[in-house]
Amino acid sequence: MYFKYCPKCKAKLSKTQARGRVLGCKKCGFVFYFAPASGADIVLANEQGEILLAKRAFAPKKGYWDLPGGFIEFGESAEDAITREIKEELGINLSGFSYLGSYPDRYYYKGINYHTLAFEFYGTIKTQQLHPADDVSEIKFFTWDNLPTDKFCSPRMVQVLKDYKKIGSKNK
Repeated sequence: MYFKYCPKCKAKLSKTQARGRVLGCKKCGFVFYFAPASGADIVLANEQGEILLAKRAFAPKKGYWDLPGGFIEFGESAEDAITREIKEELGINLSGFSYLGSYPDRYYYKGINYHTLAFEFYGTIKTQQLHPADDVSEIKFFTWDNLPTDKFCSPRMVQVLKDYKKIGSKNK
């Protein structure tokens, strides 16, 4: 259980329904619905078909490789989020990308294991000056044969890249 006490009246909360995804307060009637935090990531390939990965600059998983992207902000679509994140992380304006699929995951941060749902996209970029910024310490293109799977920040990335290889790389 994530929370123990009601934020309105401070009474003890209890699981109420839907397999523990809802907390309720029997005293004041407050209800809290758990839902996954949403994110957007993108598989970016260059003209040679190499995949761009970004090394995380901060916890969690500092020093691990990730797909460029991040959390979706309030009032933002997944497409708007990935456009914003690419501008923040790589310093480029991105357009012309396609939807790959959605993937459940977990994000462990400061003692809480968040349920997440990542909306994955794919696209191509021309070789250009990319500038790692925001929460990225390094960016690098990898061939399919040298992907650092042992240093992926999430097991979800393996499935995303497999799915991209099946359908995304055919649509270049």
